[in-house]
Amino acid sequence: MRIDESKEYLTIQKNLTRSWNTYNNYSILSHVRMSDGLALSISVKEYKYGRFLCDALIGRKLKKDYYGETEEIVYPGLHSYNGKYTEAAIRWRGIEFTVESTFDGDDIYILISPKKLPQTDAMLVLKADFLWNRNGYVYHESSSLVSHSEYSETHIRANGKESAHDYNIPLTGAFMTRVLDEDIVFYTGKEKTIEEIKKLIRDNRREFEDSFDKYGELKDIYKILETNISWNTTYDARNDRVATPTSRIWSIESGGYVMYCWDSYFCSLMAGLGSKDIAYANFVEITKESESLGFVPNVTWGNGFKSVDRSQPPVGSFVLLNLYKKYRDEWFLKLLYPYMKKWNDWFYANRRNPNGTFSWGSNKRNVFYGTKWEYAGVNDTYGAALESGMDNSPMYDDIPFDKDRNVILLEDVGLTGLFIFDSNSLMEIASILNYAEDVSVFKSRIEETSKALDTLWSEEDGIYLNRRYDTKEFSHRLSPTLFYSLFDKNISKERALRMMNEHYFNKDEFHGEYVIPTISRNDSAFSEQYYWRGRIWAPVNFLVYLAFRNHEELSDAKNDLIEKSYKLLMKEWNENRHVHENYNANTGEGCDVESSDRFYHWGALLGFMKIFEEKNN
Repeated sequence: MRIDESKEYLTIQKNLTRSWNTYNNYSILSHVRMSDGLALSISVKEYKYGRFLCDALIGRKLKKDYYGETEEIVYPGLHSYNGKYTEAAIRWRGIEFTVESTFDGDDIYILISPKKLPQTDAMLVLKADFLWNRNGYVYHESSSLVSHSEYSETHIRANGKESAHDYNIPLTGAFMTRVLDEDIVFYTGKEKTIEEIKKLIRDNRREFEDSFDKYGELKDIYKILETNISWNTTYDARNDRVATPTSRIWSIESGGYVMYCWDSYFCSLMAGLGSKDIAYANFVEITKESESLGFVPNVTWGNGFKSVDRSQPPVGSFVLLNLYKKYRDEWFLKLLYPYMKKWNDWFYANRRNPNGTFSWGSNKRNVFYGTKWEYAGVNDTYGAALESGMDNSPMYDDIPFDKDRNVILLEDVGLTGLFIFDSNSLMEIASILNYAEDVSVFKSRIEETSKALDTLWSEEDGIYLNRRYDTKEFSHRLSPTLFYSLFDKNISKERALRMMNEHYFNKDEFHGEYVIPTISRNDSAFSEQYYWRGRIWAPVNFLVYLAFRNHEELSDAKNDLIEKSYKLLMKEWNENRHVHENYNANTGEGCDVESSDRFYHWGALLGFMKIFEEKNN
């Protein structure tokens, strides 16, 4: 049986497609009835220059022409996991409006409220059609629309003044128009007054807001998590699944969806706070990509590409363990544990050096594409850097690659520590499942890896350092991944304190107003502030935080990291409603470069660690 064919998991995917939601990847202004694919999609036309806004996405890169901004700016508001309430504000071509939605039973209600309008008229357009090649049709009936599918007949209505007919709207199929000079409601079902619909929307919003009160001072972080993950969650028709790709924009550019390895696991962990179904879906959908490989691949795209030569940081077992502790579903633990164990076995067999340390790598591998076999691996230092998850990190500049063993010639403190982290989580899971033989295997792997890690300690530098495997020379390019060594609980208090005091709190290396830069501040590459060359990345902060948790003497560093990470997240969230892929380590900005997606789910880890700390103390 395939991993996604279990009865319990099929029920979860069915639960995720029961009602209306914003699962159309191509626009956040599209609301879809998942039972049959009926989509109600909002567009806007302004008449000053005849421009037309067809789709809207969060964080689209802004462009300008003679008349001003050409792309929409979306400020994502609240969005419940189940789609019962959604809210977004849009700014485009001098027009500003909000969109709120709710559903009641089978019927949806979408309220558009103009906040700022241009001097000339603006038209609101609602197009109704069936997505994903689902069977159905839509036609006009007086001033409303009627849709027919194999399941139902649906009347789609609106209040407000109809616009004069415009033959220059770039849409096919049936749509209705309204003058955008007052609050407009589009809805299905029986006729209602706008006052009745507004009350329903207000009541459902209040109910959703009140649901966060139980989290006390942390409720704003919970709102960010649910908003961020919900707006990024979409439906992949090709594979008939709901999941949360890295971001909508990345998915559109990659054939419909893009899922990265550790990204998806961290999204699963965060979603687990409020939605078991979305958490499980993300965990299963990335894990099942390992079925023909033996390891979870770095990335898989909707266009068919899969990185069959490399994996990424093994954080899945930690997430699986925490999901089990939250929901206590033994079926889920038993279903996914074999894949996590096989992944650990693969790292042990393919990335372990003869002396017991670990190095990132990239295997040469042929893949069958349609009619012929083609080489699909990278099999060089860049491929190994991609496997680390830190694509252009200065740590890997000018490091040779061993094509016989398929690994970079750098003994990596980060991966060695992560293997201990992974093995500890698997040992605990094996103990829960009473797999005594597996417990023994993981215990042995932890002990031997701990001994190997010990050889990477530099007494002179007071920190564990990466080491060239060929020359046996330490590398002094310092990355926060060196703190992953602290996943080894056997590290002495003396060493842990030296690392904290001499390196974490060192303002020439990692400390400052914004932490933690992905290369030390005194490294020549830090000033580039491009991708992994000096910028701050939430998953690294989170893993360092987890490593600090293993050592009580590091509580000062741990608490400092929690607070600074939280403040970094809130800075751009409060300014722009952005959750960035990465941040500038000097200014705390995310929008200063184009290579930082503005609504990337793992950015919320910066706040999540504050929640994790409270729940695990």
